[in-house]
Amino acid sequence: MKLKLWLTALLFAFSINCFAAPASKATIEELFQVTQAQKIMDTIYGQMDGMFKKMVEGMNVPEEQKPVIDRFFVKYNALVKEDLGWEKLKDPMIDAYANVYTEAEVKDMIKFYKSSAGKKMLAKMPELMQATMGIVQGAMKDMMPKVNQLQSELREELKQANTKQQ
Repeated sequence: MKLKLWLTALLFAFSINCFAAPASKATIEELFQVTQAQKIMDTIYGQMDGMFKKMVEGMNVPEEQKPVIDRFFVKYNALVKEDLGWEKLKDPMIDAYANVYTEAEVKDMIKFYKSSAGKKMLAKMPELMQATMGIVQGAMKDMMPKVNQLQSELREELKQANTKQQ
């Protein structure tokens, strides 16, 4: 009997959560405004640009090739801003948030980000992103020789596979 009551209570609790109202577009837009989501994305793009420039510096590109690389990054940045810009991503992100969070959950997030702790977190976010980007860059720098080795092995194996088929 206790088991039946327990299971009924558990199923009831799950069913309430299943029928919770999804977050509204207006509430999600308020969350994006409070968290300065567009500004954060712009910061990420700026940091990516800096990361790519450092990566190129580490590649010891000959001077005569640097203008070509620079033109590439100008085109690349324009493409990123066009295809991954805030205006293009905002509506799909709203849909994603609405599919994941309820109205109450988004309102709780807004409340947190309006609090002193939430404001402090947002203010320190660029600094944290810079630090984590440095960590990722260091890890990638250490990983690149291994990736290059894997690519060499792949090319060799593909070459061997092609000669076997001929």
